[in-house]
Amino acid sequence: MAKYNWEELKQKFLLGDYKSLREFAECEGLNYKSSYFFKRTKGWIEEKEAREKEKRIEIIERVIEKQIEQEVNWNTTHLKLWGEFLNILQEVFKNAESVKTKDGRINAYVLEKLANVMEKAQKGQRLALGLDEQQQAGYEELITKLQQIVGALNDDVQPETEGVCKEGEEQA
Repeated sequence: MAKYNWEELKQKFLLGDYKSLREFAECEGLNYKSSYFFKRTKGWIEEKEAREKEKRIEIIERVIEKQIEQEVNWNTTHLKLWGEFLNILQEVFKNAESVKTKDGRINAYVLEKLANVMEKAQKGQRLALGLDEQQQAGYEELITKLQQIVGALNDDVQPETEGVCKEGEEQA
């Protein structure tokens, strides 16, 4: 009977792309049907599944962090641009002559256009600050989709027929 380093074999199984203990045993030339094999490999499947689940969760968390960072950068840029735009509007208002007609009266058309521009600037700022309800609904939809992806990843079971053995390795 050959002597095996079971800790080394366990690490190889946990880190490898084996779908089952049977496949692992075949690739390593181990007797899958022996009671000794089952005794030594008890709990390996559960540990592998737990590690895979942790890995999937970590991947999703990192993706979400990157998305949040990108969103913050976009919002910061938008706020700066809207701030500069509002400064331009403020300069227009300071120069009273720019909103008056030639005869000295206030031009209603110019005021209406400036009011429309102010409204758009305010909407832009609200959107950049995350105060827009539609944007919040979009975040909720994103969270729902991410939860569905996580659920699908947790339910994803691949068939045992796919081999992982490298060419040249014996199969029992």
